[in-house]
Formats: sequence, structure tokens, C-alpha cells
Amino acid sequence: MRGPRADASARGHRQAAGIVRRRASSGGERRRRNGGAAICDGLRGGRAARSPFDVRSATARIAARNGFGTNTAYAAIRSSLESSAFTTRFSAMAFAAETSCAARRGALYVALSAAAFGAMAIFGRYAYAGGADVLGLLIVRFSIAGALLVAVARRRRVRWPRGRALAAIIGMGALGYVGQSLCYFSALQHAQASLVALLLYLYPAFVTLLAAWWLGERLTRAKAVALALCVAGSALMVGGGRGEPLGIALALGAAVVYSLYIVVGAKAARGVDPLATVAIICCAAAATLVVLALARATVFDAPPHWPRAASGWAALVAIALVSTVAAMLAFFAGLARLGAARTSMLSTLEPVVTVALAAALFGETLTPLQWMGGVAILVAVLWLVRAGSSSDRAEPTTIASA
Repeated sequence: MRGPRADASARGHRQAAGIVRRRASSGGERRRRNGGAAICDGLRGGRAARSPFDVRSATARIAARNGFGTNTAYAAIRSSLESSAFTTRFSAMAFAAETSCAARRGALYVALSAAAFGAMAIFGRYAYAGGADVLGLLIVRFSIAGALLVAVARRRRVRWPRGRALAAIIGMGALGYVGQSLCYFSALQHAQASLVALLLYLYPAFVTLLAAWWLGERLTRAKAVALALCVAGSALMVGGGRGEPLGIALALGAAVVYSLYIVVGAKAARGVDPLATVAIICCAAAATLVVLALARATVFDAPPHWPRAASGWAALVAIALVSTVAAMLAFFAGLARLGAARTSMLSTLEPVVTVALAAALFGETLTPLQWMGGVAILVAVLWLVRAGSSSDRAEPTTIASA
């Protein structure tokens, strides 16, 4: 059986802990982390605790209410406060470690997404070698991707858009994504994959210009310098040799259409779950391409060409599964952990992966001038991302990746 002194000490511990908890809950995050440590410093004889909580008055109050000495109350409250300080510091360390781990996972997701998107041009080349044409490739891509993304969205119970928002997103898929994809995959038939990938990455510059002209966003000096660097880089890429004019024009057209798709889609898809958005876009694109294929077969007697070899079908399935579904899911997983600015910066790995794979698998090489132009474009894109993240109050809405 415990004696009166032990009971009093236990009551002192409980009351001290209660005071500390009430003080911690009344302040913000910074006060919760530092309050206990500051009071413990005061108990150790260090700096004075700059707090409404006065150690002496609290000690006297607990002792008077419970009928025991101030030394007992002092020991109880000191033990409780030091325990609270340790807990808050340990929690802060655990939170920092968890945040750092989430950031590393996010960076890994975005890097995998960029690699998957970067491999899409390579898969496209193998599909063409297997006998597929652009229309057949895109029908298979968006049909498989749309069905799988809808299944994933239903499993995650995302909220689907309705009314005008749904109509706008369907229009994005039927017009914007189909137009961009037709230009991009047609360009691969007339130019090197590395050249097409680097020219496509001019789209952030076009987005910046459209946002300044159409949405009234301020064109800062940093953005203007980055745009000038993009122009110089594209001039070096186009004028550096090795590239059919038609392939270059189609690649630039893909960048322009994609920039329109992003600027318009950012407003149309605002407030809509990103997974629901890309699922609807892929389904709308698949339906549009089927209609185009039927029209071409009826009018020009030119049905879509499907692969004749198993390698061609494997490339088509890889485009749908790896470079569309897996790439998009990894992109959004990374975006949720990193934010739009850092995700955009890491996504510049995409053309780097395309250039490396094209050189390793197809022996494609760029001239020195084209290398200089490609580096200039990537530097300008990173500059634009940094300028946008530092000047914009809100992070941009991400709707889909190419």
C-alpha cells in the first residue's frame, strides 16, 4: 500500500503533465515543439523560460492544493516536463525522417515515370518495324490504357466529374490529346527519336507564352531569358542537320498542340481528381481514333495497320502498360509527395532517357550543334520551372503527361 507522500508525488506528476498538455495544445506547431524544452532549460538553471507558464507559481500551486512540500512538487513537475520535451523532440525527428523518406520515394516515382515516358518513342519505333501504323498504334494504346485507368479509378473510388467539366475533359481527350499524339508519333516516322523528344520539350516555353497572352500572367525577366534560350536552342536543333523538315515540323506541332492542351486543360480540369481526368481523356481519345479509323477505311479504303510480328504487338502493349498507365500512376504518386515544381524539374529526365536509348539501340547520334541546342532547351525548361515556382502563389494544376 502506498503512503501519503507517494500518493502526493503521483498527483503532482499527473497535474504537471496536465498543465504541460494544456499549454502545448494552446499554441502552434512551433510552440508545441519548443515549449517543453524552454521550460526545462529554466529548470536546469539556464535561460529563463519566456512563457506564461511560471515554474515557481506552478510548483507552489500544486504543493498548496495537495498538502505536500515544494521539493516534491518541483521534482514531479521537472520529471514531467523533461519527459514532454523528449517526446516533442523525438516526434519532430520522426516527422523529419518520415518527410525525407517520402520525398525520396516521390523522386523515385517521378524518375521512373520520366523513364517510362522517355521509352515510349523507342517502343513506337519497334511497333512501326513490326508493321503497325500511327492510327493502329494509338488505338491500341488508348483502348488498353483507358480501360485500365478506369478500373484503377473505380477501385480507388475517385469522384467522377459531371456536366460541363466532364464535357470539357472529353474535348481535351478527343481534340488535344489525339492531336498531340498524332503529331508526335507521325514525327517519329520522319525524324530521329532523340530530335523529336527534345523538340517536344519546347512545350513549357509555349505554355509560358500562352499563359502570358491568354491568361494575363506576368512575363518576368527570368522567364523572358529562358524563352530566348529556348528559341536559340530550337534554332540549333533545327539548323544543325540530320532531320527531315516534315519530321521537325510535326515535332514542333506536337509541342504547340500539347501547350494548348495544358493551358486549356488546367482550367477545365480544375478541382477534378487527376486520375479521373486522365482516365476520361484516354477513353475519349480511343473513341475518337476508332471513329477516324472507320472514316479513313470507308473513304480511302485504308484501314489501320496492325503488327504482323509478335515483337510489334509486344511494343504496342508496352506503350499502353509501361509508357501510359504505369508512367501516369507513378507521375501522380510522385507529384503527391514532391509538389509540382520539383516534379516538373525531375520530369526533364524524359528526353534524356529517349536520347540515351535511341543512341544505344538505334545508333542515333546528334551533331554538336544539335547537342548544344538540346542542352540549351533543357536548361531553359529548368529555368522556367524555377521562375514559375518562385513567382506563382499556387502550384500549377497537373492534368496529364504526354
